[in-house]
Amino acid sequence: MVVTDLATIINLTMPPADPTQCGPTCAADLANYIAANFMGKGVNELVTEPLEGFPTGNAQINNVCARIAQANGNHVVRDAFCGATRPTITSLTQLQTAVGLAFNSPNLVGRGNNGQGGNPASL
Repeated sequence: MVVTDLATIINLTMPPADPTQCGPTCAADLANYIAANFMGKGVNELVTEPLEGFPTGNAQINNVCARIAQANGNHVVRDAFCGATRPTITSLTQLQTAVGLAFNSPNLVGRGNNGQGGNPASL
């Protein structure tokens, strides 16, 4: 997709309540703003990955930790990810465990068990 394609989509669909409110000039300006400020792209450059340019991996974790550092008190994400040793997360289950939301009784099944047997929903 190129920026002009994004402008066409914006022109046809934005705002959802009344797409006629943002005409071709408005749509082009908005698409160029998005491309330049969030993707580092210019007019007619190929946009292959919408999140291109955003920090990933440790750089993203460092950004999150820096923002959380301003918070006072206990913070489970800070405690899990901002220490000297960071967990390796490869699944949703590992993420739940890291932030204290693990299901401690995996043998319980069915919706009727929500909040029972160590399920964090009961906390």
